[in-house]
Amino acid sequence: NRQGQLLNVTGYDGTAILSTYRNTFNRVGSSLLGSPISNVRPSGNGFLQEFAGGSDGRGAIMKSNANDKSYWVGGDFWNKLQQAGGAGGILSYATSERYSTVSGASRQNFQGGAIIKSRSGIFTVYGGIGSHYLKEGGERGRLGLPTSGEVGIGNGVIVQNFEKGRIVWNGGSARTEIYGHTPSQAPQTGGSSFSYGGRTYQWTRYT
Repeated sequence: NRQGQLLNVTGYDGTAILSTYRNTFNRVGSSLLGSPISNVRPSGNGFLQEFAGGSDGRGAIMKSNANDKSYWVGGDFWNKLQQAGGAGGILSYATSERYSTVSGASRQNFQGGAIIKSRSGIFTVYGGIGSHYLKEGGERGRLGLPTSGEVGIGNGVIVQNFEKGRIVWNGGSARTEIYGHTPSQAPQTGGSSFSYGGRTYQWTRYT
């Protein structure tokens, strides 16, 4: 019985080699992933196998219990996922490979949201704000790419900033506020302007 023995083999769970991990390893490439540093192991609502030594840095091939598809999450995306609680956190398991999107940015989708990396940094979008953002068209919509994570501003109100505005979440609903020059209504958080990134913006309200 070889249960628990680390064989440094892609897809090995202690008793057998699982093809979905081998398929993802071959699809993404050994130069990015490096070599396994764990067996396939349970984590949250699924299983993962960690790798290190490749050009993408440390990461894991992840497979949720929802199906037999697995995906590589590595480098900055893996680190950001760990900050969000890992496989057992709010983002949970990957549902896509990392892919290129607008303006040279990269995105990877998860059961609970997405991670987006651009010249502004790498940020998670999830929960009520994330759902509203994706309904707005995500990075291809009128808000553009995220420029911050979620920020609490008091009284249960949370905002997340984007290239062209922000989303305000009051604990039960979300609204979009777009940078403009002739505000039609003061933002939910008060005032007719907002300072961010060393600049002062006027607001135009959209819902």
